[in-house]
Amino acid sequence: HVPSVLEQMLSEINYHRTREIAQYAREESGFVILNPTRFWTDFFVQHFLRHCDDRDDMLFFVRKHEKRGGSRYIPKFETAIEVFRKDSRKLPIRDPDIDWEETVYLNLILQEFEYTLTCAVCTRTSPKELQILKKNSQRVYASPSRRSMDCKGEMEEISYPNIFFTIDNYDEVFEDIIVRDGEMVCVELVAADKEGALQRVIFLGSIHYEAVKRVYDARASLSSKFAQKVSLGWYQGQQRLEFVRMRGPSGKGHAEMAVTKQKGSGVETPTSEPGYSITDYDWEDIEEVRSFYLIEI
Repeated sequence: HVPSVLEQMLSEINYHRTREIAQYAREESGFVILNPTRFWTDFFVQHFLRHCDDRDDMLFFVRKHEKRGGSRYIPKFETAIEVFRKDSRKLPIRDPDIDWEETVYLNLILQEFEYTLTCAVCTRTSPKELQILKKNSQRVYASPSRRSMDCKGEMEEISYPNIFFTIDNYDEVFEDIIVRDGEMVCVELVAADKEGALQRVIFLGSIHYEAVKRVYDARASLSSKFAQKVSLGWYQGQQRLEFVRMRGPSGKGHAEMAVTKQKGSGVETPTSEPGYSITDYDWEDIEEVRSFYLIEI
């Protein structure tokens, strides 16, 4: 097996971190002060600046300014993301305020992995088995920023250290994803290196029909009291669109889906399995899960 480019990069990082840990273990002091190391700068220059391939020519830098109020051993920082083209003369290569380790990790996430999002309608055939009724897979891209999708906003805000994977045309891509009584929607995000040597599931969540219906029934009376005073959801023509959020295993990451009633249907609704948080939303006549727009890690 010939290691892929990403495997070689991860091996270098692992070797360096192992040496650092061994060095810190030999320290007599009970405190370890982490100082910037040349390794991360050299690693960045070698693999992202000098290395020429078909990857994006945009480079991302994590800048940290120390804030007042921190202690000597636990300082507080204000973080900013800066973006430059690879051939820019303003690259902050010698800038001491750049967190080079985080900069390396961020560029690894944004440039060295390919991400596939799969949204599937499933039914449970046994306690440990699911049958896929319909699925849709899309290539998605990691970003350290996000946009408001409830109104198709164009303004972006920095979300780092949270990473978002967004599908802008979610209402078109997932319009045929329909969930019915007894079914669930499963969402999976897979990261793989470009050679296909490495592949991992980095998010997995599910929304079950009956669970959302329970949430809807519990809130229906409360919603009706304020319906005339408060505008809930986003209307696309005459069609109400609500957003539901599900959390990943152990609360790591979340996925947000747009849910709307299927055209021409009666009052029915879709769902979430126990363990995923979907309690921060109001619901009305939900039946068709037809869009998914982001996963946050």
